[in-house]
Amino acid sequence: QPPTKSMAGGRILAPYETLSVPGAAGNRLGRVHLCRCWSRDTCRWLVRAADASDGWGTDRHASVPTTDLEALAVPELRAWLARETRETLFPTLARLYGFAPAELHYMDLFVVRYTAERGADAQRGLRPHRDRSLLSFNVALSDPRAFDGGGTQIDALGGNAVRPRAQGDLVVHSGKLRHSGAPVTRGTRDLLVGFVGVHSPTVDLPFLRSLYAKLNVQGVERDLAILRRALRGGGGGADPDAGSHGRTGGAVDDDDAAVDGDGGGRG
Repeated sequence: QPPTKSMAGGRILAPYETLSVPGAAGNRLGRVHLCRCWSRDTCRWLVRAADASDGWGTDRHASVPTTDLEALAVPELRAWLARETRETLFPTLARLYGFAPAELHYMDLFVVRYTAERGADAQRGLRPHRDRSLLSFNVALSDPRAFDGGGTQIDALGGNAVRPRAQGDLVVHSGKLRHSGAPVTRGTRDLLVGFVGVHSPTVDLPFLRSLYAKLNVQGVERDLAILRRALRGGGGGADPDAGSHGRTGGAVDDDDAAVDGDGGGRG
């Protein structure tokens, strides 16, 4: 049975730690937040429900594949996750990044598994990439004592792994910050991952759909340029290397389109 009440309890979460990307002062997308979110019992229930599903696979994300399960396709999880999203997750993300909850929507919501065990679908970590979404989050479903390694490595933070302190903690950041999943060297690390799109007058959607914002090009300056241009009035003029990847020239029509050529898009 689903838990009757989560640790979040239908409230907006306050970060216990916030990391700021150097060079992104004044841009709210340049902040990475860690919050207490769900109880250990909630996380264990969610993992049991996911393990009981036959929807696990490695082919849902073409450009940056993961061993994962579409969370909202699991009947036992669907209603509970919808409530948690409405009451806690979206209000928290909206408050942290200056949007309205109604402006947020899921582009994807899935359970992902990284493991040091051997097997056909075993995956230890994830290579550097940018997500399709403006905002991304993950909730630690595994006890940190159950594995070694892991964490979200964000290039613009020096590549150091961001690791939550406890099972059930939430990590949220802009998906446009190039990042990777640090390899797990012992045990298994399960996460609930959300890609969150934003339809807001303050967000430059044509730019976010452009190849410039999607391609997996390395460089902190690239990250900073994307963050500036993602928000209308965010500062910064035209980028010298934008070329055909600029504000309109490389646009695609579908928010969910993957860009395979350079490893960007899905991840």
